[in-house]
This record gives sequence, C-alpha cells and structure tokens, in this order.
Amino acid sequence: VELGIYSERADKLAEFIQNRFEQLPEKQESLLDIDIFVGSEKPFSFTKKETNIVHPENVQRVFETGNPENLVEHVEGRDIRYTYIYMPRKNSHLYKGAVIAITSDHTEELNTIERELYNLLAMFGITLLIIVILIFFRTRLIVKPIKRLLKNVNRITDGHLEERAELIGNNEITELTAKFNVMIGELESYTNELEEKVKKRTEEVVRQKEEIQNKNKLITDSILYAKRIQSAILPVEESFKEIFSEHFIFFKPKDIVSGDFYFLQKVNEFVLFAAVDCTGHGVPGA
Repeated sequence: VELGIYSERADKLAEFIQNRFEQLPEKQESLLDIDIFVGSEKPFSFTKKETNIVHPENVQRVFETGNPENLVEHVEGRDIRYTYIYMPRKNSHLYKGAVIAITSDHTEELNTIERELYNLLAMFGITLLIIVILIFFRTRLIVKPIKRLLKNVNRITDGHLEERAELIGNNEITELTAKFNVMIGELESYTNELEEKVKKRTEEVVRQKEEIQNKNKLITDSILYAKRIQSAILPVEESFKEIFSEHFIFFKPKDIVSGDFYFLQKVNEFVLFAAVDCTGHGVPGA
C-alpha cells in the first residue's frame, strides 16, 4: 500500500535497492542496467522515478506466464542482451509479483567467443594440415617401396630373372621384398635348370635328327640305285614298237621302286608278255 503513496519507508527501501543495483556494474562491467517492475496490469519501476520499459510486450508476457525471456539486439555495433525474470511475491495481495529486467552488454563476451572459435578453427586447420602432411609422407614411405617392387615385378615378367628388389628400411614392406627376392632366386634357379635340360634335350633331338637324315639318305640312295637296276631290267620302248603298232604303257610305282613289273620277249614266232604282281608293295615287293 505504501508504494502507491508517499512513504519514507518505501523510499528508503527503493533507494537501498537502487544503490545495490548501481554497485553491481562495478563488479560486473557487462551489466548496463537493472530494474524491477511491479504491477502486472500497468507495470512501473520500483527503483526509478521514470518508468522506461524497452520491451513492454515481453514484460507483460513474463507477468502472465512466469517464464523468463531473453532478447539480443545489435545496437551501435554492440550486442545488448535483455533478460526478464519473474519474481513471485506470496506475502502481498496488492502486487503479487515483479519482473527483474537486466540489461547487459555481451559484445566483449561474444568477441571473446568469436576469437576462441577462430583460434580453435586455426588450431584445427593446423592440426589437420599436420595430419595430412604426416599421412602424405607416411603414404610415400609405404607406396614408394611398393612401386619399386612393382617395377621389379614388371621387369621380371619381361624375363629379367636376375633382377632383385632393393631392401630399404625395416618394416613389413621390407620383409615382403626380402621374401620376394628369395622367391625370384628360386624361380631363376628352376628356370636355369629347366633351360639346361631343354638345351640338352634339344641337342639330343638335333643329333638324332641328323642321324636319321643320314640314314634316310643312305636308304634313299640305295632305293634310287635299286630303281636304276629295276629300270634296267624292264623292257624298253623300242621293243614294244617293234611288236605292236599301237600300244601304251601305264607304269606308276607307289614308291620310288615298284613291287610290280612287266615283261616282253620275242622268242621265234612267239611273243611272251607278262604283267607280274609281286607279293608286297614298294621296296619289299621289289
């Protein structure tokens, strides 16, 4: 009741609260203003002679719901936060509650957060760059021996079995390269052994071929000579002309010499002619 009329006790209470509010910004520089509004129907300032409500709709809503509200506005390059908090009063039937209005400057706080965020992003970027560089060099340490090994594999595939992969470092790739060299050494040994066997077999085949060719030449020469003998014993063409006015001879041996032969001989007034088929063909028949 005393708030509605002149009251020394109410003024002292309001002055006490106002002094306390004025001391708070000294301890907290971001605080710009603190005020208390009473009267839900027509709120007025409890600590100031003039009532200045920046967001009357928000204050009225806080009176009605009892839920706090926060607003941030950008004013002249600064980020100003307005906070409205409901404070219930159970021992008063005239003014059952009040709203505390806190105005604070969060520019420096946001700038600090922004700087921290930039610093964090910078640190993250640097860390990421370092990780990428480490991965790059680590990958080179792994990929380079593999490329070298692949190059040796390609040369070995082309027939250069004397190639050996270079051993560098002491890791799994080095161990794999060493095993690869052992495998290629064994393969080279097997290949050389096989080539030696093939070479010997080839020499043997060539020798046998030459021997067969020599024997074949001897046999062929003998058969050709037998043909000369066979041709010598066959009747000549003139003998047929003397006896037959018309005639022909079809004599086609299967081989060089024939297993068949023909015979013509005039004995007195008789002419003896024979076409003889011997047992066998070719050389056995001859």
